[in-house]
Amino acid sequence: MTVQSSPVTLGTFTQRLVAVSLVIVAALTLWQLRSLLLLVFAAILFAVVLRSLADLLARPTGFGEGWSFVVATAAAVVAVAVFVTMLGAQLQAQLLGLWDRLPELLAPVETWLGSGDVGEWLVERAEAMVSEGAVMSRIAGLSGWAATLLANVLLVAAAGLYIGFRPGMY
Repeated sequence: MTVQSSPVTLGTFTQRLVAVSLVIVAALTLWQLRSLLLLVFAAILFAVVLRSLADLLARPTGFGEGWSFVVATAAAVVAVAVFVTMLGAQLQAQLLGLWDRLPELLAPVETWLGSGDVGEWLVERAEAMVSEGAVMSRIAGLSGWAATLLANVLLVAAAGLYIGFRPGMY
């Protein structure tokens, strides 16, 4: 059985080439916009959660759509604030406990190394790092990362509130 194929004309080849090129350009564009797409997805997810809480609250209370959304948002903000406060207090307590136990935790390391004072060596290394400027560049990098994270969280929250308040528009 032989399959006969018709010759590809220049017009057909050009159409296929343009179609494949457009698909590649669309894929590359989506790849470049992946951070934005994730932020949009997070905002939509946040809006859906808030809208679901508002609908859950509106049924038994009889609140209107707007008021139930405001109350659900306030409840979510309070819940997150309580969680962060409790987590922060627990983290602080654990860090203080670790700081108090640090000398006894370093004692086996000192005996293993055969050195009299690992703490002194660590202080010398820390001072050398500070004088080299490595710590300052790391602090700058971490503060930039933290600012970006905060901006993204605020952006997702604002977009989620905007979408969730009137979901029928979207």
